[in-house]
Amino acid sequence: MASPQQPERDRQPGPVPQPWSVFRRAGRSDPPNEFRYQSTARLAISTILIAAAIISIALIARSVELDMLADVADARARGIPQIPPANATSGEITTFAEEWGLSCDDTLAGRPVCEQLQELSQRHGEYSDNISLLFLGLIPGLAATLILSALVFSRALNNEYALGRHRLWIAPAWAFAVFLIPIVNLVVPWMIVDRIWRTSWSRDESDTAHSGDSTRPSAIAGLWGLVVVITSVLNPVVLTWFIARSDIDRWITGLEWVSRSLLWTPVPVIFTTLLVLTITWRQQRRYTLFDTTATNTHPEHA
Repeated sequence: MASPQQPERDRQPGPVPQPWSVFRRAGRSDPPNEFRYQSTARLAISTILIAAAIISIALIARSVELDMLADVADARARGIPQIPPANATSGEITTFAEEWGLSCDDTLAGRPVCEQLQELSQRHGEYSDNISLLFLGLIPGLAATLILSALVFSRALNNEYALGRHRLWIAPAWAFAVFLIPIVNLVVPWMIVDRIWRTSWSRDESDTAHSGDSTRPSAIAGLWGLVVVITSVLNPVVLTWFIARSDIDRWITGLEWVSRSLLWTPVPVIFTTLLVLTITWRQQRRYTLFDTTATNTHPEHA
């Protein structure tokens, strides 16, 4: 037998009248209430702005990669076997040339070898500085997107109760934390997004865990999870660690991979932003309907 303190909705399988506090948005002076509707509109707008910044940085970084790739390909065409260290001194250039079987007295394409190596060394230095600065902007942007989306999805999951569903299967704090825990964040966030997406589009007012087709996994949530996992592994920051220095051909291969990954880096960010916007819109629409109904039913609380 349910205790008297247990919420009425937990004792009945179907939709029941909601307490008035559920229908009102949380205000700054309101007492804590984990079952109150929490708007995610501002977080969604912030996600859009960060996504735009990430896309811009990724495009600029890809342009830098392509420029360096062109320089390396041109060096290979002239017969240079490897790219010298960034910003190398004259002595280091001479040592580098000897290590690769070259001599400063030799010429390639009508120009002294060491002069060309010095130019490549400077280009390498400029490339390293520019790409490092761009990655310093890209990494915090991706981290901010992760944190904002974790907040949105944890709030959206918490709103399930406020919008007429049964109580949560995971605490709001854990729903946020699982996005930040390695390994766990490859599985559990998909389960959370899957639940939110299915309930956001379900016409059944009861718990979607017992509502026919809504028990099927969401293709949208599954695709989102797959895209996030793939791009988490094949991201430009990780790929730069594997740019081989053994010969110029592997240099080119590494730069090509980084360039391609930079092109795909915005994809999970865009996908996540669209999910955030859609879920925010659907829940806000449902909240407005519930709030209007509650106002008409309980005018004394308006």
